[in-house]
Amino acid sequence: MIKISENIFALLEQSKKLSTENPQESMKLSQSALKIAKENNLKREEGYALIYMAYACRVECDFVKGLKYSFDAINIFSEINDIEGIIRAHNIIGIIYFYFGSYSQAIEHMFKSLSILKNTDYHFLKSCVIANIGEIYREAGDNEDAMKNYMEALEISNLYGFYENKAAIMLNIGKVYSGMDKHCEALDFLCKCKNILMESKDFVTLGEVENEIGKVMFKQGHIDVARQHYFEALKKLNNVKNKYYIIDVLINIGILGDETSKSLVEYFNLALKYSEEIHSNIKISMSYKCLSDYYASENDYKLALEFFKKYHYKQQEMEASNMVKSLEIKKLEFEYSKEKNEIENLKSIRSSMENEIASSLEKVENLKKINDKLKKESILDELTGIYNRRGLNEKLETLLTNHRKANGYCVIFIMDIDCFKKFNDYWGHLKGDKCIIDICKCISNIKRKNSLFARYGGEEFVYISMVEDFNDAYILGEEMRRKVEDLFIKYNEEPECNVVTISVGGVYTPVPLYESFDDLMKMADLQLYNAKNNGRNKVCLIKD
Repeated sequence: MIKISENIFALLEQSKKLSTENPQESMKLSQSALKIAKENNLKREEGYALIYMAYACRVECDFVKGLKYSFDAINIFSEINDIEGIIRAHNIIGIIYFYFGSYSQAIEHMFKSLSILKNTDYHFLKSCVIANIGEIYREAGDNEDAMKNYMEALEISNLYGFYENKAAIMLNIGKVYSGMDKHCEALDFLCKCKNILMESKDFVTLGEVENEIGKVMFKQGHIDVARQHYFEALKKLNNVKNKYYIIDVLINIGILGDETSKSLVEYFNLALKYSEEIHSNIKISMSYKCLSDYYASENDYKLALEFFKKYHYKQQEMEASNMVKSLEIKKLEFEYSKEKNEIENLKSIRSSMENEIASSLEKVENLKKINDKLKKESILDELTGIYNRRGLNEKLETLLTNHRKANGYCVIFIMDIDCFKKFNDYWGHLKGDKCIIDICKCISNIKRKNSLFARYGGEEFVYISMVEDFNDAYILGEEMRRKVEDLFIKYNEEPECNVVTISVGGVYTPVPLYESFDDLMKMADLQLYNAKNNGRNKVCLIKD
């Protein structure tokens, strides 16, 4: 049994390490530990497996399940009189309530942990719980009580040599001072924290520290120094691929500005992409707001409004979702209440709650449909219905990733309608729009598997396709050019008038990395320039 217990705790240690960067895998490991514990009737181990499952739920904002696992753990630990387990269970319940925004319930469970801790020698746990209480006060805006608890937790960590815990507390103290605009004090604690962590190689916390230092430097007006710390944070967090914290850094870089070739909007778009990948509604909402503000600052009010609508609907969706979670949590609290058998009207209360939950869930589903529709609309060109530039960027990485392993080849075409201004000047913009629509339909009808077609802007389009060889790529380019010519759209009403044509520039290349796509686009654009200079209505294609 000792060996089995050791194996269970080894699984749970792995689960703990993965909880922030990969909560799904963390949950699987904890569930495996739970299964082994149940099969061997190991109650203590079963309780701890439930606690680590609750931690994974907290990261994924699945608060109801997280609380259920925690309450189940308390019942098990109470049954076997495991004091440490009871403390840890109350602690994670407090953490879940904190992340849900129920600060009074969070404090209540933290104080329950603290009252039990007074009669124990669990000094590490005590420092953690007191620091968590400080965190609740900080988030609630009570800096005085936050600092008081942080300093007490720091004193315990100093006394017993809990260096990693000491670093985390110093990071939070730095955040408090930063929020109070006490920049020197903030940097003092943040730099001390960084020095401690340099030995541990805790890249996640190191990345968070670098990000916080960058924020302090930004507040002081040291833009270049702030930039250095943000990119250092990005480097450290990329080492562990922790997208949860990377998103915050990307947003900070976007807000700060950047001297490299990347535009600000690319950082916000990448933050949005990662937010959607980790299914974090809070961070998706933040990204929408940043994009809306960015486009407003660029006087692109159409896109600014589009992203503000998304932000608004996402906020509504979150509010409705939180209402559902709140009701479900209340229902769960009733179920675990010791007095539940004494409450005569419990059934009617639960029935009422279930009706409210059903109503709120319907509201959430409606808002999700609106958000899904907005997301779909945001990646499609309004005029033609094909992908726009944002849609191209969103779908491109998946296309390239899926085919890179096969060691195949692809072609990247940029095409442009020849003398389109001449067409618009003669026929007017309505017919100009119809011309663009007809050309898009014509090219869309070229049925090629594993391809992407997008309007890149105005009368310019991009077509990317997996191909067998260079000759196949050239045939595809010629097919597009010829089909547009065969539409027989004339520039004016003169009998001898030329028909509308396209010029096509392309590059044939092994399936590239997403990061190198911009360079290949420049090569294709140069070939488009050559096609134009050589008389238009031509295909110019090179090998990379």
